[in-house]
Amino acid sequence: RAGRHGIQRFLSFFLKSPMHDYTKGEVPVNHLFKQYTMLKNAIREMGGYEADEEID
Repeated sequence: RAGRHGIQRFLSFFLKSPMHDYTKGEVPVNHLFKQYTMLKNAIREMGGYEADEEID
């Protein structure tokens, strides 16, 4: 609903197996802190704010 489509990688925080796209060569993010950071940044972007933290 926020103009997003396809795989929502930030939702992997809630799942046992992280979502990613094998066809694009993405590597799954298994580190819990990085997943949490992705989730927080996605929520910030949906609210109209800039991402506050960087992900390596």
